[in-house]
Amino acid sequence: MEHKTFLPWIRGIVFPLVCRLCGCMMMRAGRACPLCSDCEKELPEVGDCRCRICGRSLISEDETCMICRKRASLFNMEQNRSVFEYRDQAKELIHQYKFSQARGLYVYFAERLTLEYNSFFPGLVAVPVPTSRKSLRTRGWDHMGIIADMMHSAGKVPVEKFLEHHGRHAQKELDYEGRLTNIKGSIGLKAASCRLPEDALLLDDVFTTGATVSECAAVLKSAGVKRVYSLTLAID
Repeated sequence: MEHKTFLPWIRGIVFPLVCRLCGCMMMRAGRACPLCSDCEKELPEVGDCRCRICGRSLISEDETCMICRKRASLFNMEQNRSVFEYRDQAKELIHQYKFSQARGLYVYFAERLTLEYNSFFPGLVAVPVPTSRKSLRTRGWDHMGIIADMMHSAGKVPVEKFLEHHGRHAQKELDYEGRLTNIKGSIGLKAASCRLPEDALLLDDVFTTGATVSECAAVLKSAGVKRVYSLTLAID
């Protein structure tokens, strides 16, 4: 048997991966990201019965949730779809990815978003929501940008980084009204952007109030895009 057959197994012992949720040791050859299969099964996914606008789980057969009945007129996008509910293990995993240097999780997140993309938005140009300047300075990297890059390279998803973030403040600490005010005018179209598609798909981490994706959608539509959808890792 050739020596290279053993190389992945040897690397897995010398440089093992540790699951970010339970701490168990994993063979590098058996998992491309720091998340074990047992913990992956515990991630709270959004159910099949969803709001037709924001994508939240519904407990009734109504097509629209109570939140969107009040705010739908403020949205500039057609529909959001999320993979997980932003709670429990999913919330912890996303928080570790963004704030605890668990950068290797981008592989798993890209895989999950690509599955949703292929099932519900095939062919649409994916546009990652840009990170604020403050977040870039603090984190040191564009967390949605590298997920989009992986979706493009591994999943053949067409990706265009049309947007840029001019604002100084992140959205996560603000309430609904504060988010609307903070994000207004903070998103712009890159000067080199041209030949925009008729339909576009925004990529973001967490859908909370919809203020960010709505502002991004407004910028794209003002430049000629007709319909804008959003695909997010989780919904709060």
